[in-house]
Amino acid sequence: MAKNNDDLIPTVPNTKVKDFLELYDDSARYFNTAYLWDIYNEESRGFKNIIEKEGIALDQSVETEESRRLFALIGNKVKNIKIVYQHPSKGLIYFDFPSAFIVNRQYTTFESTQIWYDNFIKFNLLFNREFLGFNKEQNGVSASDWGDIFELTKPKSFDQSLKLNEFYDTREIFSNMYSESLKNLKNSKMGEGDENWHPEYYLSSFDFYNRATKFKVNAQGYVFIYSGNSLIETQMIRTYYGTPITSFAIDGSNDSIAFYIGEWTHISVKEFGDDQKTPLKFNLKE
Repeated sequence: MAKNNDDLIPTVPNTKVKDFLELYDDSARYFNTAYLWDIYNEESRGFKNIIEKEGIALDQSVETEESRRLFALIGNKVKNIKIVYQHPSKGLIYFDFPSAFIVNRQYTTFESTQIWYDNFIKFNLLFNREFLGFNKEQNGVSASDWGDIFELTKPKSFDQSLKLNEFYDTREIFSNMYSESLKNLKNSKMGEGDENWHPEYYLSSFDFYNRATKFKVNAQGYVFIYSGNSLIETQMIRTYYGTPITSFAIDGSNDSIAFYIGEWTHISVKEFGDDQKTPLKFNLKE
């Protein structure tokens, strides 16, 4: 986990969290119940204020195994609920329910948060391998560029050729690539016979780290990503577990856990041109 608005550097556990980990070493270091309560008490001021204003008392004990499987608090505002009753002689009668704020606790069904965290890392790594083309039998990236340039597969739902030097909405292409990559991973032979093979349980949205709104490709298929009219020099993709703002989260969600494998700084994209390279490339022959 990282602090709010700080995706790059994990928070060093404070004394309370360190003491918790020493007592319950089956809990994940950066994904545990003590951390959840620490963030709730120290950082989630708005959420905590709503709960206190509603007079809801939350049990923050961590002594039982069940309590240590808690990893999320989800608040829901319920309003505008009506019940309509058909009276035999008086017609329709409406009953309005008062608004309410409900807090749900989300627990992992595994024995500990460490097992959940291990699966989260595994499936996100495998998704990145699928999305970035490392599992392709035939890859158009040269041996000298292997590991520096990632060859993407155009989504099947986009059944037309990418036109050179023409802008495309990132959502139009990459949101479908995300969905198809996740589906491919879910149906992978690696999951045969594994009842816990559910990558969709650990990924719920996707975006680019640096705000990306549109892109275009050059004659070699290299992808140039823009934020508005500004070309982005370095980039990386992030996947999320949690509540996405949209199906293609431009800025991610405040209620998510982000995963990424590092920013692609090895190739700095300064300008668009047919002789320029970027970290991402489409095989225009596919």
